[in-house]
Amino acid sequence: MTSRHQITISLLLLSVLIMAVFVYWPGLEGPYLFDDRSNLEPINNYGGIDNVEALERFILEAPGFPGRPLSLLSFVINDQYWPLDVFRVKFTNLMLHLLVGLIGFLFVRKLLVLLDFSRVSANYVSLVVVAIFLLHPLNVSTVLYAIQRMAQLSALSVLVGLYLFVSFLSISKRENDLARELPACIYGWCAGLLLALFSVIGILFKENAFLIFPLAWLLMYFLPKGIADGIPYRSVWKSIFLFAPVAMFLCYFVYYVAGNLEATATYRGYTASERTITQIGVVFDYIKQIASPSPRGWGLYYDDYPIVSDFLASAKSIFALGIHVLLIGSAVFLAKRFPVYAFGIFFFYIAHSLEVIHISLELYFEHRNYLPMLGLILAIVELARRSIDLVRNRAIIIMMLLFSVISLEVLLTYQRASLWGDSGYLAKVWADENPTSSRSQAEYISYAFSEGDLEASLEYSVRASTNIPNDLSLKLTRLLVSCFMELPRDSELIDGISTIAKTSVFENASYIRLEYLIELARDGSCETINLDDIELVFDGLALNERFHSRDSLISLFYYYRSMLYEAKRDLSQTIESIDKAYSYENNLLYLAKKASWLASAGLMEEAWKVQSELEANHRTHFVSSDSELPIIRNTRMELKAYEAYWSSSR
Repeated sequence: MTSRHQITISLLLLSVLIMAVFVYWPGLEGPYLFDDRSNLEPINNYGGIDNVEALERFILEAPGFPGRPLSLLSFVINDQYWPLDVFRVKFTNLMLHLLVGLIGFLFVRKLLVLLDFSRVSANYVSLVVVAIFLLHPLNVSTVLYAIQRMAQLSALSVLVGLYLFVSFLSISKRENDLARELPACIYGWCAGLLLALFSVIGILFKENAFLIFPLAWLLMYFLPKGIADGIPYRSVWKSIFLFAPVAMFLCYFVYYVAGNLEATATYRGYTASERTITQIGVVFDYIKQIASPSPRGWGLYYDDYPIVSDFLASAKSIFALGIHVLLIGSAVFLAKRFPVYAFGIFFFYIAHSLEVIHISLELYFEHRNYLPMLGLILAIVELARRSIDLVRNRAIIIMMLLFSVISLEVLLTYQRASLWGDSGYLAKVWADENPTSSRSQAEYISYAFSEGDLEASLEYSVRASTNIPNDLSLKLTRLLVSCFMELPRDSELIDGISTIAKTSVFENASYIRLEYLIELARDGSCETINLDDIELVFDGLALNERFHSRDSLISLFYYYRSMLYEAKRDLSQTIESIDKAYSYENNLLYLAKKASWLASAGLMEEAWKVQSELEANHRTHFVSSDSELPIIRNTRMELKAYEAYWSSSR
């Protein structure tokens, strides 16, 4: 391979990276969205990340196991206080996107060379694959959706791990000085250790990095026979680095699923079988979005995606299953003749497998395609290359096809990134295009409300609560807007909300709206609803299984109900509720609230006991640091102020 060719490839790759920066740049000042806030706002839970313990609590107290601590740590590098500088966060995501593209280029090129492509062909095919990946409009909802840095870092770990795995396995086949000086066993065991290392790193970014192991299996099948023959104790090597991790995960997964079937069905509103059937159509939609991007149909919110209960009654599901069978069947049939195509198809389905079969996840998110789409793009490019080889004037056809594809992607991605960079227009477009998506409606209602456009907020909240009648958060949003517009009490609306509370789907936004309403009702600044009305809503929620399907949700229920009773000046019910909240989730905030409320009632002895418990809890968590969390310091100061007040009053 000549130096001139290397320079050409380098310049073309650099051009693709520059184009990617260009198309994404308009979106870097866009808003935080959906669960960006719930994942990143805890940075401020303990007064910002200004000491070691606050850092450890932020990255280690995240819900779930293992909690994605390395991903959260990456955000602290951007900023230490919420709200984080949005440009820094999204610029970092963009740089990670480029890095994923570069590692993807190296991985695909290495694979193609091992599958007997010439280095020149391998370079050009890899370049085309990565160019399509980097510029694809589907990736906007990963790169510009701040919290999905988790998906990027997980994909990066998987690609680096697979690239090093293949590289070390193949070194013993190369005739160079390094390979002759060291035995092949060194490279084989290093390959396995690197695979394990990057699986751990990747899982600490996001759990689906575990798929590095089945993807390594896939590589072992398609790599040249005998590539691992030089590894001593090869069966032991395979057991440790390939079979054991998959077997352990499958056991854990079956145990987890079996223990959460009922809770998941209650919380999500669909059964495991319904989710499985629906995913047939979901993955088909993903394939359409990757293979034929269009100007419409893109977004973040798919909470209104139709659930399929009866497979035979759904023509789309039957057709989609036929497409999946065709793709997988063709990959099996053509695995020997067209290994690159087959590898790409299998890569796509394996990389999607975990989130497809995980019953507790939501149905549809575009960012789930971030790693899998690399395989499908590879398969499509290889299929196109093989087809073009059959016709004359190949060079002209290739240039025209590439120009058309890249131009379309640049146009669509720039257009979509520009939309994501404009908070108001983005929210309105999503709300208008998705009238049955409660999250799309809530996004625009909140935006219009924050901009002082109460008329638009009310209009959309009325329309949304009509179109989506069983969504409590939208009804509460309508009440909240009515409060600020000083509208009179609507008994029919409030009675309807109390009834809906018993059956509504769960949205954390419902509690946020209730908190605002409690504050307004307590201060007497809302004529639309009073504290007794809000208590009826909580009575309804007490009967709603979806709000009580797991300990963390039960804890939230009692925490917000304690706020209601505190507003009603019912100390006994307040303390009982906050104690129940703490019994379900060991949260320092609950103890701090309890101490403050006891002190406000003049019960200083009890308040100081809770403060001692708060400090003891602090000392037993995570670190032996002498640093003191602001929540502890602030609560102590508050108690001292109350103590002084009550002393002067006597």
